[in-house]
Amino acid sequence: MFKNVVMAIVCLLLSVSGFAQYSISGKITDERNQPVVGANIFITQTNNGASSDYAGNYTIPNLKPGEYTLTFSFIGYESLVKYVFIKDENVKMNASLKVAENILLPISTVTANPLRADENTPMTYYNMDKEELEANNLGQDLPYLLQMTPSTVVTSDAGTGIGYTGIRIRGTDPTRINVTVNGVPLNDAESQGVFWVNMPDFASSTGSIQIQRGVGSSTNGAAAFGGTINLETNNSKAQPFVGFSSSIGSFNTVRSNMNFDTGLKKGFNLNGRASIIQSDGYIDRATSDLRSYYLSGSYIGENNSIELINFFGKEVTYQAWYGIDAATLETDRTFNPAGLDATLPYANQVDNYQQNHFQLLYKHSFDKVLFDGALHYTRGKGYYEEYRDGESALDYNLISTNFINDTIETDLVRRRWLDNHFYGATYAFTFFPNNQATNLIVGGAVNNYIGDHFGETIWAEAAEDNEALEAAAPRFYEGTGEKLDFNIYAKLNQQIVGELYGFADLQFRYVRHDIKGIDNDFRDITQLQDFSFFNPKAGFSYNFNEKSNFYASYAMGNREPSRSDLIDAPTNAVPRAETLHDFEFGNKLTYNRFSFNTNVYYMLYDDQLVLTGEINDVGGAIRTNVENSYRLGLELVGGVKVTDWFSINANATFSQNQIIDFVEYLDDWDNGGQITIDHGNTDIAFSPNVIAAAELVFNPLVSSKHDLELALMSKYVGQQFIDNSSSETSVLDAFFTNDIRVAFTPKVAWAKNARFTFLVRNVFNELYESNAWIYRYNFEGRVQQFEGLYPQAGINFFLGVDFKF
Repeated sequence: MFKNVVMAIVCLLLSVSGFAQYSISGKITDERNQPVVGANIFITQTNNGASSDYAGNYTIPNLKPGEYTLTFSFIGYESLVKYVFIKDENVKMNASLKVAENILLPISTVTANPLRADENTPMTYYNMDKEELEANNLGQDLPYLLQMTPSTVVTSDAGTGIGYTGIRIRGTDPTRINVTVNGVPLNDAESQGVFWVNMPDFASSTGSIQIQRGVGSSTNGAAAFGGTINLETNNSKAQPFVGFSSSIGSFNTVRSNMNFDTGLKKGFNLNGRASIIQSDGYIDRATSDLRSYYLSGSYIGENNSIELINFFGKEVTYQAWYGIDAATLETDRTFNPAGLDATLPYANQVDNYQQNHFQLLYKHSFDKVLFDGALHYTRGKGYYEEYRDGESALDYNLISTNFINDTIETDLVRRRWLDNHFYGATYAFTFFPNNQATNLIVGGAVNNYIGDHFGETIWAEAAEDNEALEAAAPRFYEGTGEKLDFNIYAKLNQQIVGELYGFADLQFRYVRHDIKGIDNDFRDITQLQDFSFFNPKAGFSYNFNEKSNFYASYAMGNREPSRSDLIDAPTNAVPRAETLHDFEFGNKLTYNRFSFNTNVYYMLYDDQLVLTGEINDVGGAIRTNVENSYRLGLELVGGVKVTDWFSINANATFSQNQIIDFVEYLDDWDNGGQITIDHGNTDIAFSPNVIAAAELVFNPLVSSKHDLELALMSKYVGQQFIDNSSSETSVLDAFFTNDIRVAFTPKVAWAKNARFTFLVRNVFNELYESNAWIYRYNFEGRVQQFEGLYPQAGINFFLGVDFKF
């Protein structure tokens, strides 16, 4: 089948005739040789143009031979005019823009974002612009649009990338990946994870993403213990438009999206989006009903800008987070045990949650100083509902309702609620001295979280009056959590001599957990814990020439225990904070048609919190500190533009991920209590030794006024262990998936832009599981286990259309 696909592509390429048309391309930088993102390039003779991408690059295709006048412009910079003559080949034209005096420094440049790394920062990072995001954006959650980036593995409970999804970077789980939107923390304050399902179709409102691997530079919110994902929302467009996007796909998936931008008029701009996504999911009953909107209003003046953003997401998803045991998987890959306590599958076994985010962003340029500040507030509220059979009436506080005798058991329906508020402020001052050799950023943030946790019973089989029971909704547990997170940092990037740059980054962070009340197992979990961290980072980069760069850095990261770590710990035993020492060494090579980056990392952990099988006082699983563990890896990232119509991008990670002297605790079903097994050195769970991705992109109509893109996207994830025992019975097999994307962008008179996309995912129908859980125990003198595996969809399809008027 693969050969047939290749032959079809080759035949298509050979059938396309050429046209005598050429292109102008280049890179736009500022005086510090940093990319200028979103700059406008306008050709006087054709009224045509382009915008620079995240790396500052631009291309204007479909030009006939002749003389052209190009104007380069961007807010905060002096405009630049250049003249170009095209004879019989493509033209390369770079531009360097100068900062205009007493005008706001460019909002969307890399240097204006205090949390992002630039070309002289000795950190390992990957930049993704809007065009790259839009290429595969047909409604999947954001992690699935990042799965081709280096060292990345994604997973989906429903098996489709819609609903509950997760992402791992260098083997680290989502609770260890810092995520910000416009510099505002997105991670849940208590669990430290990010629930992308609460932000459906947010990629459509995202202008660019930077992924920093390792500790990275100082940031706001959760500690970066394996990676950072920094999202910037859409920039204002120079010209107004109204857009419509729609896609349909396998498993009755439908996505509809309407968006608009008023254009920048006298400094004012308004843009927004509304989206609906629905899907049945690959797993039985793993339905998703997702609604969201994004709205931004902004003003840009001579020396300041202000933007008010509101984005909202609501999700109702049928629970698919239990996984499937190995025996059932052999005969029924889509089996879902959720809701099966009822005689028939309980129809409302759903997760129902919504989040409403507000951000007020303000920038002001003083003399050689840029202030960047934000106020934010997030309101979250929702529950998950489940049917339970044979529960004790007394455990659920039902006796007070006088509906149920406390001595009986009853089937019932319960809801477990989260009701929370998250608010705070971030700030940064960026200093630009005259000599351009120094870049100093001083910033910080203070954020506070308040969350209520409680459970309600809304129906019971033995109740005399269920309407009254639902109205009363008696609570069977109730508690609150408050978390204060404060940090301050200073970052210095200094040109030492010639092309040698030094980098220093110092951060102080203080965290306070204040937990009160009763948990769902009726334990009093009241406690107050605080943590103080100092996180130093330092390194250097050296530019051998315009085409080659070397960097080296050391960064320390410290991370506090999560809420569950604290409340599940044995009595009077507070888990210790974790420390990560991150060493990064890299080299970047860039030529006209070729780029190749090499990075070696060594991540050494002190007191990493992992699941060992150990339990607390009442039998609940807990995470405990392991003294020594590490990750050692080599990352290779490259790309080559073989011809004007064919390019290859690829990355690969080879790593070793080890816990030193791992001790596992198993429940002893024969004798009670627990037994221990000393495994020696073991692999860290969910850390494959090999991760690789490749994308082959064909553009057979490169010389035409239309654009046709054919892409083959391949992803390989090596064998990984489900737990830290390195047992042969706790393995996720390696998998190799291939997707094909066909995108056609015709030049039409009736729309500013039209795009048709056809995506075939898992084209060779690979049967694989990308995530799992396991419970090991001792019974009848041998180790046995329960497990839950998460199968992913076989071959599936998406068809999308995108119009802008």
